[in-house]
Amino acid sequence: MALLINNKCINCDMCDPECPNEAIYMGAKIYQID
Repeated sequence: MALLINNKCINCDMCDPECPNEAIYMGAKIYQID
């Protein structure tokens, strides 16, 4: 599964629980993928 968090991210927290590897985290301004 490929994910992309772009500059339209509004920090709605919907992407975080969707990641099965827990690789999404809150960055300085928007969520990021590790």
